Amino acid sequence: MDSGAQSFSVSVIIPVYNAEETLERAVRSALAQPEAGQVILIDDESSDGSQDIAWKLAGEDSRILYHRFQVNRGPAAARNKGIELSQGTWVALLDADDYWQNGRLEKLLPYVDGYDVLADDLLLEGDAGSLFHVEQGQIQPVNLKTYLLSNLPQKGKTNMF
Repeated sequence: MDSGAQSFSVSVIIPVYNAEETLERAVRSALAQPEAGQVILIDDESSDGSQDIAWKLAGEDSRILYHRFQVNRGPAAARNKGIELSQGTWVALLDADDYWQNGRLEKLLPYVDGYDVLADDLLLEGDAGSLFHVEQGQIQPVNLKTYLLSNLPQKGKTNMF
């Protein structure tokens, strides 16, 4: 299969729980990615205005699929349901309180051949809106344990690996 970004359709899964303040930004950042063929919102029984925002966004763009749990099941169950509903060649996870910069998927997709999971650099937003770049450096294979441990927040840590 050709690994060019244009040959892929990505299903973006966004677990939603009481995210009315950040949900629209997250969804719009996913929709801004041309490779995002589907954005799946899994509402984990939010009690704020998240449901209204999700329905509004779903009415604006046919790529958005909204599903709501009737009982809170946690973020892992929401991600699993999103994977179950996904139709893309690839799945990308995005938290409802996060967002992507333009071109994120385009930069990742050329590297998919031979990998099951891809991760990239992070920008952390400080209290005053300042951004801190957490850089991985060169493309490098890592095992699952190293990847998971590298995602634990550590004060003063600048490199993931």
